[in-house]
Amino acid sequence: MERQASKSRKQLQSLEKALGALKLKQSKLRTKQASVHEGDLYGKQLHERKLAKLDAEIQDLHMRKEEAFRPEFFQPETIPLFAAEYGVVKVLQEFVSTMTPVTSAFLEYADPATGNTPILMACAKGYVECAKILIAVGAHVGVVNNAGYTALHCACANGQPDAVKLLLAVPYFDPYVKDRRQLMAIHVARIACLEHDHWACYEECARLLEDRCGIYRGWLFESVESSVVKMALNLHSWKSRFVVVLRTDVHSSTLEMAFYDTKPGARLPPVPNSTVMYKLGTPIVQPGTQRTFGNKELSFCFSGIQRTHDDQRGVLRKIECAAMDAPGLASWTTFFETYAVLKDVPDALLVPLHSSPPPAPEASPAPVARSASASAVTESVLSPPWVAQRSVSEPKLLHVPDEVVPSDAPVPSAPMLSPVVEVAAASAPPLEAAAGGTRECVVCFDGPQSAVCVPCGHNAVCMRCADYILAAPARPCPVCRSPVREIIRLYQC
Repeated sequence: MERQASKSRKQLQSLEKALGALKLKQSKLRTKQASVHEGDLYGKQLHERKLAKLDAEIQDLHMRKEEAFRPEFFQPETIPLFAAEYGVVKVLQEFVSTMTPVTSAFLEYADPATGNTPILMACAKGYVECAKILIAVGAHVGVVNNAGYTALHCACANGQPDAVKLLLAVPYFDPYVKDRRQLMAIHVARIACLEHDHWACYEECARLLEDRCGIYRGWLFESVESSVVKMALNLHSWKSRFVVVLRTDVHSSTLEMAFYDTKPGARLPPVPNSTVMYKLGTPIVQPGTQRTFGNKELSFCFSGIQRTHDDQRGVLRKIECAAMDAPGLASWTTFFETYAVLKDVPDALLVPLHSSPPPAPEASPAPVARSASASAVTESVLSPPWVAQRSVSEPKLLHVPDEVVPSDAPVPSAPMLSPVVEVAAASAPPLEAAAGGTRECVVCFDGPQSAVCVPCGHNAVCMRCADYILAAPARPCPVCRSPVREIIRLYQC
């Protein structure tokens, strides 16, 4: 039996090695395909033909693996592990269909060498169908291996975006778990991007996690370390940065600000130039440090731990920034002022809002009087008109109706993501979109707007964030910044 099992495994390993080589070629080809110009029809068709040929070869190898896998040659407890490792869906389905309360424990059998269970192995290899079966029958999704890797870490380290999508769709799956090196899955994905020369599959993993954990994004100028000559002249040296703000935990008391070295209209790189760990409650100073030359009018600064590729430990320093324009300064100021009064930022997908009533069909909200300036500032920071489309293709611009956008509207500091279409930015979402559906809390961006601030009357926060506001010493309204006497829960029917 052992000889037969060994022979079967060698055959499977040989097929898996050949499959890995084809997938490697497929990843490189898809990376090249992503860089093909939109107007190059011949290049597109050529890559599509090559990918179709590779897909056929990969499918053929999968069929040969199913024929080579003989469950009777393996120990019963190892069948789910090897079926997930080699992506043999048929064998895994047969095991699940005949599973008993005793054999169900085999779903958590771990490889003695690595600590990988079937779900970890399936996600690492990108066998999504196997992972779906395991999740459906109750396999532990939050299990970790000997390196502290979750299934999400395994998928990111091996460039498996489909597995990442599947895991992020699992209810209450925590994407903030850290491994033994204190790295979240998004950090593992970024490292993999650098190690594999920014292949498309690794980029997509980083972008999916950025979308899941991100809460705000926009453009800034960053004051960077200058040359000795510029330092002698006491001169500011500014670089444009696209900044993405991410949660770092289920209850984030610290936010990660990823500074990307890019230009407006360009495709965003998957790995930031540097990151800044911003602790909630840290105030900003306006204007920023003034030097002899190179000052910017819309500057500000704040303290944070800055990390670079060369210095992952980071150092606490003053971060000098400047907004692109006046609306951008108002947006970033509101952003920092909003989070300066919070103790943490909960992830509503992982922390149920028990204090909120069950969702009910919403009527049209009553009109609330507020100044035009407050409206522009609040909507600019909390509902940015530009959203980065994190995909292999170039980012695209959100559609903005002509009737909402004045022809002389200023260019916003939020990201312009389309090199083809140029559209002016609106300071508020389209009226049709704002009138229907559930509106999000302007503080956590996740819970429903179910509370009204008194006396200003702004219906802008969820009940969980209302508790945080009432617990704060200043108790400002997150929209108009006026003092809040009380917050009343709003029931809509």
